[in-house]
Amino acid sequence: MNLKSPMVSVIMPNFNSGKFISESILSVINQTFSRLELIIIDDNSTDNSLQIIKKMKNNDKRIKLIKLNSNKGPGFARNEGLKVALGKYITFLDSDDLWKIDKLEIQIPIMERLSIPVTHTDYGYLNAKGEILSKIFKTSNYEIGFKDLLRRTEISCLTIVYNKELVGVNFFPEIKRKQDYVVWLNILKKGYKSVPLHFVSGYYRQQSTKKIIKRLSYINSHFILLKSDHVGLSVFQSLYYTIHYLLNGVSRYIKLIK
Repeated sequence: MNLKSPMVSVIMPNFNSGKFISESILSVINQTFSRLELIIIDDNSTDNSLQIIKKMKNNDKRIKLIKLNSNKGPGFARNEGLKVALGKYITFLDSDDLWKIDKLEIQIPIMERLSIPVTHTDYGYLNAKGEILSKIFKTSNYEIGFKDLLRRTEISCLTIVYNKELVGVNFFPEIKRKQDYVVWLNILKKGYKSVPLHFVSGYYRQQSTKKIIKRLSYINSHFILLKSDHVGLSVFQSLYYTIHYLLNGVSRYIKLIK
């Protein structure tokens, strides 16, 4: 471990991910950048995932476990992790997704060298069997500001890293959906921009086609979110950016299900 390297806090909420969580944990603790802590928040799981976490924790002191006594949802769980995070850099990985082994080794030195507050990357997809698909979500060729993210939701929990010393802690709101999207918007609303790094840093476990189609039906809830106090847009602005969200979303998911 290079003690001159900055500490990275990786926050992983878990709820009944026993089928996948060991792979997700290994993709973090096997990083070639080793100065990290992995904070796993178990959201009152009822499967065998808690036993898996405890066993892996015994073999690696960098793993920390927080056990919730009732199911609170991923946003609440991430906030519990944020409260105890020691790292200069904050990043997230869900308990069914995977990182490539060199994600942090590429991302962190760039941010350190150039004093970049926020970065995000391209990412790939896994199918239900855990096989890597050929499709890749590619980030834009320009820095992403507040209005850019309203038009195109390209920043993912899987890929984002932010400098806590520069942008603060940024807790997740207590809403059912899109807590992470609101957090990224609130960071960028302060005037920061997220720099896209064009490499695949990990893999998102792709949902079924039915769930993808269902997600496209959430247009009204997206409109309501934008004009809520969490984001604070006017009705006209909310409508304008919801149309962009719809068009970009349809284009993106059509490509995924082809």
